[in-house]
Amino acid sequence: MPPMPDHAQAQPSLWNLLQGQEFRQGYVAAGPIRTRYVVTGQGPALLMLHGNGGHLEANLRAMAQLAADFTVYAIDMVAHGYTDAPAEQVTPEVYVRHVRDFLDAVKVEKAHIAGVSLGARVALWSALALPERVMKVIANTGLPLAPADDKSILEMREAQQRSVKVTEQLTRENMLARLRGVIGSDDNIPDELIESRLRVYAQPGRADIIRKLHYQNYEDMLTSRNQPPWFGFDVLRKIAAPVLVVWTEDNPGHGLDIAREAVAAFPHAELAVIRNAKHWPQWENAEDFVHVARRFLLDPMP
Repeated sequence: MPPMPDHAQAQPSLWNLLQGQEFRQGYVAAGPIRTRYVVTGQGPALLMLHGNGGHLEANLRAMAQLAADFTVYAIDMVAHGYTDAPAEQVTPEVYVRHVRDFLDAVKVEKAHIAGVSLGARVALWSALALPERVMKVIANTGLPLAPADDKSILEMREAQQRSVKVTEQLTRENMLARLRGVIGSDDNIPDELIESRLRVYAQPGRADIIRKLHYQNYEDMLTSRNQPPWFGFDVLRKIAAPVLVVWTEDNPGHGLDIAREAVAAFPHAELAVIRNAKHWPQWENAEDFVHVARRFLLDPMP
């Protein structure tokens, strides 16, 4: 593995991002699922969801800044991170049920939801299925849409291969390759982020669970053919909550054109393009992400 840049090594610890703030890491029973979460801040509830095979640390940079205006929760989604995996297959219905059960467990009646990649799809599915619980949605580099062209299909297949490889050969080199698929600059991949994910995957049986999720979630995208009830532009048209679609110019698997098409399909939506980021703008350019997120969430409801 090539050496990490000196300034990447000097970046603040993941937990130093919350230094001086009141926060809590804990576990709650979200229905039958023991769920890890972090909460910080004050104000309206904002739930942040990570991507496929990920964990809540992917949202810490942004949530630390959003805590000035919101009570921000970040969770390990069902079967991810340190959250339990159910015996059943993890379908869109299971993700949505977990979101609902988590909100019930922490006694939040209504929340904004911001998700990245798979988390963006779960946020949108939750708005579709639980309209009475979801106020606004930030769909960050993820949509319930099939890849639009051969280039996007190839990028998604390559991402799937990288994701599966690290679960089969759990090495720092493979984890770095996986993170390079979502983060454009090694300057933004500190050793601690690699170590954090390696520890998650090293839990007994967890790599096998994540491998299955990688196969399933990518295949769902690649074979959906934009068919309802969970995929397609017709699904987007049914989501009544206001949506901010956050995209980048270098997002793999779904280009900027499909993000623009999605914005046109939602009843109430707008697009924000974040520069200097790949697939994780909430991490790689947290300042710009927080700027557009805060403005969108604090604007009065239409």
